[in-house]
Amino acid sequence: MKNAILGSVILFVAAAAVAKKPAAPASHFDFKIPEGWVDKTPAATRASYRMAFDEANQLAFQAKIAPGAEQVTPEFLEMYVAEAQKAVKRITGSELKVIKKESFDVAGVVAARFEFETPPPADAPPEAPLARQMQYYVPFGGEHALLTFSAPAKTFDSFAPLFDKTARATVIRK
Repeated sequence: MKNAILGSVILFVAAAAVAKKPAAPASHFDFKIPEGWVDKTPAATRASYRMAFDEANQLAFQAKIAPGAEQVTPEFLEMYVAEAQKAVKRITGSELKVIKKESFDVAGVVAARFEFETPPPADAPPEAPLARQMQYYVPFGGEHALLTFSAPAKTFDSFAPLFDKTARATVIRK
């Protein structure tokens, strides 16, 4: 009985300590899901990660928040592309084709926008279509948001304006 009471007291003290611990600061970012897309984000990750799909058009959207905020400069654009190409080469053995790399305004913040053509997975059939990705790097307040949109290469250009609009709808709490 004494051990049960002691255990209850320890649990109560631990719970009180956790309850008094200040909450982690909220992120500066909040993402918008394009209208009509299906949000598949697990509830436990909504504060730092979002995922949605438009299956009819084979479109995907992912957004995540991570620590660190590099200023977007021409040097940053070059470094980011070089690192992305190395990562794809290391993971898939394929080349990542860079279509565009440029600065882009998101809610008054200088962000980066990249357009990549991604190779099909190594185990894909030879006739597998190429995919394109539009990726946005948005730095602010010691963290950054990374938004990635994927679409089949043949229809990508028709959806690029929606990707830009969705990226620009990102809320940045200053």
